Amino acid sequence: METIQPPTNSVVSNFDSQQRNQAILELEKMSLSPNKSGDLSQAIASAQKISPGTPLYQQAQKNIQVWSQMILDLAQEQANQREYIDAIATAELINKNTAFYRQAQTSIAKWQLEAKQYLSNQTLLDAAQALVRPGQASTYNRAIEVAKKVPPGQPGFEIAQTSINQWSEQILELAKNRAAQGDFNTAIATATLVPKQTIAYEDAQDAIEKWRNQYTR
Repeated sequence: METIQPPTNSVVSNFDSQQRNQAILELEKMSLSPNKSGDLSQAIASAQKISPGTPLYQQAQKNIQVWSQMILDLAQEQANQREYIDAIATAELINKNTAFYRQAQTSIAKWQLEAKQYLSNQTLLDAAQALVRPGQASTYNRAIEVAKKVPPGQPGFEIAQTSINQWSEQILELAKNRAAQGDFNTAIATATLVPKQTIAYEDAQDAIEKWRNQYTR
C-alpha cells in the first residue's frame, strides 16, 4: 500500500474548506462522527481498501489525508487539556502509510515527555498545597518557595504561578488584618514574607512603608 504524500502549500490553502467538507460528507454516509477518533480510524481503514486505478481511489486518498489530520487535531485537543494518555492513544491511530504518521510520532514523544513533567510538577504543587495552614503567613511563604520549583514552559507552570500569586495575596491580607488591629510590628513582619516577583509584592512594600511610619509615630 502506498504512502500518501503530504499536501503542497497550494493544496493546503483549500484543504479545510473543500476537502474537509467532502471528507465529512463521506463520514456522514457511513454514519461515522468527525469528533470520534475511532470512527475516523474506521473510515481510514475502509478507504485504504480501495485499489489504485479505481474511480474512487483519488478521492479516498484525499479523505484519508483529511481524516488523519482530524485525528491529530482531536489528539492535540486532548493534550491541551492535559489528557496525555488519551492524546497518545488517539495519535497512535494514525496509520504508518499516511503522510501524518511522522508528525503523529513526534507529537506522541512530546506528549510522553510532557506527561512526565506534568506529573512531577503536580507532585510539587500538591506538596506546596499541603504546607499551607490558614492564618499562618509563614506556611504560605514556604508553599510559594516549593511552587517556584516548577520550571517555566513546562506543563503546570501556569497553575503554579496562579497559586503563588494567590498565596502572596493571602499573606498580604493577613498582614493587613494585623495592621487593622494596630499590631504594626507583626503586620510588617508578615508583609515581608511576600516574595519578590509575586503579584502582591509591590503592594506589600507600600504597606510596609506606610505601617513603619505609623509604628514610629
